[in-house]
Amino acid sequence: MNIKLITAATVVLALSACSQEKVCEMGKKAYDQNAANIAKVEADVAANPTDQNKSLLAKVKEQQAKLGEQLKAANCPGVDAAPAAAAAGTTAAATEPTLADGTVAETGRGTFKAADGKEVTAVYTSDEMVTLTLPDGSTKKLKQAVSGSGIRFVDGDQEWIEHQGEGMYSVGGEKVFDGKNTK
Repeated sequence: MNIKLITAATVVLALSACSQEKVCEMGKKAYDQNAANIAKVEADVAANPTDQNKSLLAKVKEQQAKLGEQLKAANCPGVDAAPAAAAAGTTAAATEPTLADGTVAETGRGTFKAADGKEVTAVYTSDEMVTLTLPDGSTKKLKQAVSGSGIRFVDGDQEWIEHQGEGMYSVGGEKVFDGKNTK
């Protein structure tokens, strides 16, 4: 599935120099696009309930709720944070990155296999992080970053990009791993 995840951070960055009216107009457009994305991903999950599809659905719903909250905080007409959270299948509190006991929730995982047979496991968590287990057994934890398409995580010169069922890990701009999602 090829959808563009529109995060609240993306909207804020893109519109920080715009008028309030323009912020509300563009934010509402992003909000409506995410609503359409939710319907597409829900259909995908129903047809193919993989961990990757479920993770994508949770992410789109979480971002929809956050975007709705930001638009409401900006006093934009026609958007209410409560329906945004309801559309996400959550309450506002459930969009927080930690559980009641202080732990971080796993939101998805995938195993990626390269042509040479090496594998990387990616575990995505509710605090917008990914933990990668690399072929040598080492682990790397990266923070979600803005992405034009797919989902992207960074830590210094390290980068993990997942897009359309493929994952790529690079260090210093050099590709270290490139594989397809097997789970």
